[in-house]
Amino acid sequence: MSVSTLYTEVPLPDRFALAAEAGFSAVESWWPEDVDLDTYVDAVRDANLRLAVLGLYGGALAEGDWGVLSDLERAHEFREVAPKGLEVAETLGCYRLHVLVGNEQPGQLRPDQLRLAVENVRWVADLAAAQGATILIQPLNRRDAGPALIQHVDTAIAFIREVARENVGLQFDAYHVEGAEGYLPARVQRAGGLIRHVQIADYPGAQYPGSGRIDFPALFTALTRLGYNGYVGLEYMTVRGTTADLTWLPERLRSGSFTAADIQRILPRTSRDVARTR
Repeated sequence: MSVSTLYTEVPLPDRFALAAEAGFSAVESWWPEDVDLDTYVDAVRDANLRLAVLGLYGGALAEGDWGVLSDLERAHEFREVAPKGLEVAETLGCYRLHVLVGNEQPGQLRPDQLRLAVENVRWVADLAAAQGATILIQPLNRRDAGPALIQHVDTAIAFIREVARENVGLQFDAYHVEGAEGYLPARVQRAGGLIRHVQIADYPGAQYPGSGRIDFPALFTALTRLGYNGYVGLEYMTVRGTTADLTWLPERLRSGSFTAADIQRILPRTSRDVARTR
């Protein structure tokens, strides 16, 4: 589960203990913008949790930034702060690091931004490789993220291949993929072994699974067929309070992994339940 979107009723350092009390053994997190890094590390350790994914610096997320590593005027910020994220990850034994590639910027040419993004992802991937970590990039849908440089799975695949580093893979965020192009099982199949992490939230609304139109049993069936056995991050926004918005997931599954059969039992769907507008 993501402590950046759930348990937002309390300050970030307090969310780790609540996640552990709810039965989770691993969490993920965006870059802790406004929290002292020693306090952050201590909170994870005190809760006896594994940090499954850490987002590296992407700008002022609360102010609408979606990454700066491709911004010709601000990419230096990423290079200055990213090493601190690598240090935190190594300290906590976190081996997956997410980077936001960023948006098209006014007055900057898209090819120039993409070249800079490739250069900076290669740079951080080489640093991460030294500590056995993987860099994750993901497509973002335009409705939420604006003019993202990477909006579709195929674009992400092409970008990863251009970076050409073994430790760079795809973060498959079901919410963003559904919002940008839909047909999630087909997108899973296209991405194949490049998928290194999965996140879920229902669409529209970015709320708990079962609140929207995504066919999660079909998604998990596709992931099972692919052989994916990694983490599944719950990255959705709470609307009824975190405790209420976690009731769909039995506690016995919170410290383990989901299977397609588990999801089918928890969130049964029929074809007519899943609205398609394309």
